[in-house]
Amino acid sequence: MSHTDVVELLLATKMSLVDWTLEKGSQGTLVLGRHLKEKMKEASKIAGNHTAIAECWRGVKEQLRAYKGESRLLIKLVDTARVVGFLERATNTALGILNLLGSLDEISWNQARDGEREDRVAFFEALLADDERMAREMGDEQQQLEVLTRLKHGLERYDDVLNSGELDVMSAVFDAVVRYAVVVVAAIPQWFAISETEWSRAEESPVDEGEEVCVRDASFSALLNHPNVRKFYGACHVAKTFVIHEESYSLDSRGVTWSYLLGCAHGLAYGHEQRLVHRGLSVNHLLRSYTSKNGILSDMGLVRRQDADHDLIEAYAVRERKSRSPELSDHANDPSVSSDILAFGLAIFDLLAITHEIGVAASPDESYKEKRERVDVARERVRQQPTKQLPATQTDYVKDAEWNLLLGMCAADSTARTSMEDVVYQ
Repeated sequence: MSHTDVVELLLATKMSLVDWTLEKGSQGTLVLGRHLKEKMKEASKIAGNHTAIAECWRGVKEQLRAYKGESRLLIKLVDTARVVGFLERATNTALGILNLLGSLDEISWNQARDGEREDRVAFFEALLADDERMAREMGDEQQQLEVLTRLKHGLERYDDVLNSGELDVMSAVFDAVVRYAVVVVAAIPQWFAISETEWSRAEESPVDEGEEVCVRDASFSALLNHPNVRKFYGACHVAKTFVIHEESYSLDSRGVTWSYLLGCAHGLAYGHEQRLVHRGLSVNHLLRSYTSKNGILSDMGLVRRQDADHDLIEAYAVRERKSRSPELSDHANDPSVSSDILAFGLAIFDLLAITHEIGVAASPDESYKEKRERVDVARERVRQQPTKQLPATQTDYVKDAEWNLLLGMCAADSTARTSMEDVVYQ
């Protein structure tokens, strides 16, 4: 039965969409990738749990988890391009692993996937014909904006992934929401993205302050390109606002080396060359890339040097009070190159203190659990109460050359502080 036949049958019998979905049951009207997962599961059982096909199967399940768990029908629709594109790549990968490329199995697998896509299109065509249900699925203004933005993004960026039926139904839903809604969709930024799953080794970071701050952060991040600045992949500024970066971890989690700190210093110097400074540089901006293994600097909370005026400072003061992000600290008054250098020096001092805790034992019989808890306490103290000025005397875990560098970076007189050029080359 073609998808057109399904729509006509639904309209002729006036069967509700809910009833139809339930009746389809295990067939999964809105499911994508069901056939692929079944085939990969079978192959994994035969090949074993520690094989390439088993790993591929687990990856497919993980990638489809968010789509499967989404209950809002129109949000499922706007995810079409991402899911379809991923399934095409995953199918080719699985067929390659199983040495089935060019076989009849390849034709069968692709036909099954196309059939799932046709069933899904039929469902949304029926939804469009049900005005009452369609109005409910549009949700409030925030959801309408999310649907329109993501639909527009999908239609503009991924028309080569979508088939004619998907393009038609997505366009029709877009027009229907536009007619119903009171929101207006602006041009979609080049950096707009909907999921970190579009990249390998990427992670989402929430932007709890909402659209304005998210757009500002993403706009600055998109301009940066340096091996020691955390790679920015994209951001979503509607509904749940977040940014997507390369996967990394904070230097305070595993101990720090001066090689990593030098990488962060290069990243900070590069930002200054771009006339960008941080609104609250802290330990949490100092990271290590999982991919390159380099020390990298977070790009969250950047402002233009010439834009660090009263209005922008006030806006970011609100951000500091409201944000749950750890990447903002108290070193944020009048953001400037000088304040960045001070904050960087104090962050280095705190990292050296944590590294010292990691490297020593409180007593000869201290257990691993006790040591981990002690280090966690030190790490949390630094996060909650970062050092605001260096102690009057040198600590025993900081070497003479390191102490002299920190004294220069953290000088009380901002005009006397060591420049980033000197920091990098010391």
